[in-house]
Amino acid sequence: MKSFVARYRTIEKLDDFLQSNSIVDSSKLLIQIFSTISEVEDLKILLDFLNRKFKNATIVGASSSAQIFDAKTLKDDTTINFTIFERSFVLASSQSRSDNSFDDGKLLAKKIHQENSKAIILYSTMKDINMQRFLKGIESNIDEAVICGAVGANIDKEFDSYIIYKDKIIKDGFVAVSLAGENLSAFNLYKENQSAISREFSVSRCEGNRLISLDSNSASKVYLHYLQKSNIQKIPYYSLEFPFMTKRKGVFLSLQVTDVLSDGTLLFGTNIKKDEKLRLSFFDLESAKKDVHLICDDLDGKKVETFFVYSSISRELFMKDISRQEIKIVGKFAPVVGFYGVGEYFCDRDTSLFMSHTFTLLALSESDKKIRCKRSDLKRYDSKYNSSYETIKTLTHIARLSSNELEVLNKKLTYKINEGVRDIRKKESLMIHNNRLAQLGEMLGLIAHQWRQPLSAISATATGMEVKIELGNWDEKYIMESLQNIEKYVSHLSETIDDFTNFFKPTKKKVKTSLKQIIEKSLFISSSLLAKENVEVIKKIGDEKEILTYPNEVTQVLLNLIKNSVNALVSRGVPQKEIYIQSYQDDFESVIEIGDNAGGIDEKYLEKIFEPYFSTKNSSDSMGLGLYMSKFIIEESCGGKLLVENTKVGAKFKIVL
Repeated sequence: MKSFVARYRTIEKLDDFLQSNSIVDSSKLLIQIFSTISEVEDLKILLDFLNRKFKNATIVGASSSAQIFDAKTLKDDTTINFTIFERSFVLASSQSRSDNSFDDGKLLAKKIHQENSKAIILYSTMKDINMQRFLKGIESNIDEAVICGAVGANIDKEFDSYIIYKDKIIKDGFVAVSLAGENLSAFNLYKENQSAISREFSVSRCEGNRLISLDSNSASKVYLHYLQKSNIQKIPYYSLEFPFMTKRKGVFLSLQVTDVLSDGTLLFGTNIKKDEKLRLSFFDLESAKKDVHLICDDLDGKKVETFFVYSSISRELFMKDISRQEIKIVGKFAPVVGFYGVGEYFCDRDTSLFMSHTFTLLALSESDKKIRCKRSDLKRYDSKYNSSYETIKTLTHIARLSSNELEVLNKKLTYKINEGVRDIRKKESLMIHNNRLAQLGEMLGLIAHQWRQPLSAISATATGMEVKIELGNWDEKYIMESLQNIEKYVSHLSETIDDFTNFFKPTKKKVKTSLKQIIEKSLFISSSLLAKENVEVIKKIGDEKEILTYPNEVTQVLLNLIKNSVNALVSRGVPQKEIYIQSYQDDFESVIEIGDNAGGIDEKYLEKIFEPYFSTKNSSDSMGLGLYMSKFIIEESCGGKLLVENTKVGAKFKIVL
């Protein structure tokens, strides 16, 4: 295996390079182009030349804003790598993007499938692609091969990212190269050096690889708020320096924003999960510095004849010294070529990830010769870091430490708040219980009223039967009719007990019911009170639709409101006492309104009547919990609203479900 790399200037100089290095056409020749050429015509001139010159070779490439040339990093340039395999086979293909990235990967993997495939190289564009799903599709049709590659860059450029296959310039799709051979050995590695520096955010809404909201706030607004930025369209660029970070299957993963949609949704190269925890991150320079030397351990004893490096442009932009050291150390042992992109593909036997902000490396060899790497040999490669290195390292440490301390404090506060809420809930439950006990006394009186008439009827019927029998003036028909009447009265008594018993059982779960059923039950239970005080009820019940709610709880509230109206009507001596009840529904709300003609509530009390222990009655007559508990039940238990207003004739309460 031989590897050559040229720095493209003109076609003439490139032709001279090819002749001087005896590079000729072959099916075992892999040509990789990494370029910042933005003019299509200029790029076509280069591709036309290479395709005429190398009709049997495989030609692929990607746009990049930095290239690796002879273990050095170039900016705004074009490099061309020529890798000549001796006993291995090269097979490549391209695929246009569809709406299903997984299927795109699966189809492309079939196109490049060959026996003894050891390595796969992937290039893709940035446009609305779920790179993780694409990688999973590739992996589903690949057996043992390792995978490396990157996404073409367009950061800070006026042109879209592109990839190259043969003479095609693809602006929306994928290219894959399969390298196969019995004697070919391949291994890959990656280095990830991000460190969380912000508090933890929870994903509250997402769709596939689209992040819509964090902690119920717009994801883009959260991002701009913490970075003190205002240009929403530049979030992908800001994300190069401060990406989100998450942890999946024990692996820390940086999430690069690839695009911002018109509604502020952030687009990523991988799926986002509901309730996933994200934190803003920054490069951990100390970790990256240590990893430079750990690369030596990874390479020691491996078979290597050439290196392909696909690294994140963020490493070149924001940790330049360390990034270039990574390239220098690798270049000590074998030729190294590659480029800096905006996302890295990586798959081995243990890990399959689309990543960003990482250094990824693919090592290839057709030889049995192994390299030996000792850390002591790397001393002369130790970088002389610039003066800002220690400052950045210290600031990063401060940010991370402060974030962790705030996280601990937040957890303690959350625990205390939850503990306080639990205490409040206990007290509220006790208040509900006490309120129900108070109502129980009233209910016993109502039951007595409900029972008085049927008991009197039973007594009268029994007395009549006794008289008839004593006088001998009876027949079988009379006795049977009397017994049937007694049975009806007893059944009515039993139903009354059932209604009141069921009312005092708190509903454990929502059930289907209707506003009419709730209103009729409330009026039945309070009918004796209404009859006793000579209160006329005027009903107007709208179209009946089933609703899902806690009917006993709503009935309890309605009974309390009816009782309050009766008390107001009686205490104010209204001659013609009236209570108005109406219900109506639309697609979103079910409403019960109950009002009276008692003159209304004093305006100065209108905003206070739902407060606990507030009452306009004498303290001996009321604890001031009825309306407070009613509002609590409707709004906390049932998820609705309880509202009040004054009308021309009296107060009107509105239960909104």
